[in-house]
Amino acid sequence: MKQQSRNHANRKLSESDGAPAKPTGAVSGTFVTEAFEYDGGRQVTVYVPPDPPKAIVFAGDGQGISKWGPSLGKADVPSTMIVGIHGLADETIRVAGTQEPFFLGNARRWAEALRDAGADVVMNERAGSHGGAFWREEFPLMVAWAFGR
Repeated sequence: MKQQSRNHANRKLSESDGAPAKPTGAVSGTFVTEAFEYDGGRQVTVYVPPDPPKAIVFAGDGQGISKWGPSLGKADVPSTMIVGIHGLADETIRVAGTQEPFFLGNARRWAEALRDAGADVVMNERAGSHGGAFWREEFPLMVAWAFGR
């Protein structure tokens, strides 16, 4: 992957084009963004932690992960790589806290289907919306729960 955000016309992207926001706070890892031919040139941003990763999280809304890496650095979690696929400009706004009824309804249906298939499912609902502040707080908690320390 190249160290520069590009679309398949090799034009540098700005944040208004869906490029990742510049990282804020102390970031000890690196961010790499690349556009792939697949799916019309969909971009993927990867947070590469400074230490070899012990866990990898695959996420949507990859244009926002520049805010998640620093959150992990402050939390007591294993070294975690984040692979985030950017959302499309025309995607429906979706609301994974309790203030996001469309996404929450889908999550509940998946949890029920997985339980019906015999899976051990844990689903905790938190008050919140899909905004950055919500995920900056919740993401390290999710990684700590999923991968432990």
